[in-house]
Amino acid sequence: MPQFIVNVREVHVQPYLIEAATLDEAITKVEEGEGDILEAGFEYSHTLETDSWDGHEAEKSELDEFGME
Repeated sequence: MPQFIVNVREVHVQPYLIEAATLDEAITKVEEGEGDILEAGFEYSHTLETDSWDGHEAEKSELDEFGME
């Protein structure tokens, strides 16, 4: 039976630490690439609707790469 790789779209929250006078300024600075990522704060938010998912039939090389048979 064929195997498929399905790409499930999820939203995660990644907090950044940034020095700024206001929240709007902080958001702008992070958007421009500034700030320090707070790795410990990374968290799952939600899964998008299935109409945004995609995938393909798995090839042997992919199964080998992921340690699957």
